Amino acid sequence: MLRYEYKNSSSYKANKDQLEENEEEELHLMNTSKVSILEYKNIICAGYSAVMHIHSASVEVTLKALLCLIDKRTGEKSKSRPRFVKESQMVIMRLETAGIICMEPFKVHPQLGRFTLRDEGSITIN
Repeated sequence: MLRYEYKNSSSYKANKDQLEENEEEELHLMNTSKVSILEYKNIICAGYSAVMHIHSASVEVTLKALLCLIDKRTGEKSKSRPRFVKESQMVIMRLETAGIICMEPFKVHPQLGRFTLRDEGSITIN
């Protein structure tokens, strides 16, 4: 599965009357995610559009920027921004959603910190 870590780019706190006591949720329009491309035949670059399936929601997303590549063996981040990514690479990318969605960070809830991107019926990122 795909693991992501987000850093708040533009997040909004939910109204307290919408949430139960001791419950904190963050709603996001844009997030920075660490993703692994498992199965995709073409290259992926900025402007790529897909449908994000997270929890039970389906939201349209657009890839705004590729920030850096990550070496799977050593975990080192590249210093330059990649122009594109392809299958079996790990990358940190900035995604923008069409609407506000609720996301859990992988560090806090690993089971809820996964999503899938689909494009034209096939799994793009898993």
